[in-house]
Formats: sequence, structure tokens, C-alpha cells
Amino acid sequence: MSDENAPVFLDRLDIYMDMDQPLSHYYINSSHNTYLSGRQFGGKSSVEMYRQVLLAGCRCVELDCWDGLGRDEEPIITHGKAMCTDIVFKDVIYALRDTAFVTSDFPVILSFENHCCKGQQYKLARYCNDILGDLLLKEPLPESALEPGVPLPSPNQLKRKILIKNKRLKPDVEKAELDLFMQGQFVIEDEEKEDASAPMIEKKEEPAESVDGTATQEDVPIQVPYTGSTTNVHPWLSSMVNYAQPVKFQGFDVAE
Repeated sequence: MSDENAPVFLDRLDIYMDMDQPLSHYYINSSHNTYLSGRQFGGKSSVEMYRQVLLAGCRCVELDCWDGLGRDEEPIITHGKAMCTDIVFKDVIYALRDTAFVTSDFPVILSFENHCCKGQQYKLARYCNDILGDLLLKEPLPESALEPGVPLPSPNQLKRKILIKNKRLKPDVEKAELDLFMQGQFVIEDEEKEDASAPMIEKKEEPAESVDGTATQEDVPIQVPYTGSTTNVHPWLSSMVNYAQPVKFQGFDVAE
């Protein structure tokens, strides 16, 4: 292709690999529902998909985490309420460890959509800690403190590091609960477990009535909204969240 038909400005080619800017200054090659090998509804989940997307250069992968309901209660990854097959969370972490930095040394973000109860969130944290080891960024870098006005670290500063993106507890709550956890005194109360395979429940509106008491319209089924990831986070998992956490978009005024 001639210079006149180049798809980018040629005078910018010498700076396209400037990786010393804050992380938020970059577009990140990301994958949605990474585990699915086909359809979004009724599709097959596969650990191999994580290997393939990382080897293809992806730097952010999604893990939809749900409670495992078997005897061993191993956390699973699946597209909840969508009749997709599931895979074991632990197997995915092994695959991530082995392929995260084969293609690139730049950081990898694990985007958790976390539907697990606290008991199984503990397992999420333990597997990430034990399997990923030093690859996991467990606390902020000394030169990039988590404080207002301090820029995020650059991709170069985060080379060969894996970051967990998950909702995080408020700092004071996290500190208090983490202290209890480290002392072996953190108590998890009985929690309801979400079943990823349970169908979406529909409810019906009551029909409107006319003046004479007869129904004027047929029952209308209403889809119950899909519940988002839990805000009831285990303190150990919460403490592993650095630089990347989901923030609901409140509008352009707030964002600015």
C-alpha cells in the first residue's frame, strides 16, 4: 500500500508504542463473555476460549462467576439464566496463568461478573492467590497510590501483572472485615445462592378493571430484570481489586 493510502497518519507511527501513559489513556483489546464458543443463549462454554483470546492478543477477559451447586461447591463460569453449559472457575485460572503473557507482556485484566456467595468468593480469591502467585497484582504500586488525583500506572509499569476487576467494599468496611478474616474471626452468615441454570421468572400484571368490575385487558407477562453482580463482596477478594473496578455510568456531567 502506498504512503498516500496509509490507514494511519505516518508521522504518528513512531509513537504508537508509547506505553508510559496512565492505563486509562488506552483502548484495551477486550473480550465479552469470553468463555462462550458460540451462541449467547444455549451455547457451550469452554476453558480453551480463554487460551485462544489471550494468544490472539486480548488483554481483558470476562469471567461470569456463579455458585457451583455440586457436592464440592466449586465456583463455575457460565452465562447465567441463558441455558449455557458451565466450566470450573479453577480450570480457567490455570489457563490464564499459562497463556496470559505468551503473546504480550502487557497487563491482563480479569473482569469478574460476580454472582457468588461469600463462601465461594473465598474460593475465587484463594485460587487467584495460589495459582497466579506473583503474577497477581494484590496491592497498588508504591508510586501509584489509590488516592484522588494520582494517575493510574502505565502499561509498562504493570507488565506481566494480572489485575482483578470486581466491585470493592468501602475502605473502612474492607479494613474491618479483612482484619477479622486474617484473625480467623470473620463469620459468613447464611446466604441465598444464585442458581445460574434457573430460568428467568415471569410475573403477570393484574388486569385493569372497568367501572363495572370486568377486566378490560388480558394479563400481560412481565420479565423480571436480570440481577447484576453482587455487592456483597468477601473482604479478601475485595482487597485484591486494584485500579480496575466497575463504576455505573451516571451521565456525562458526573463522568466529567
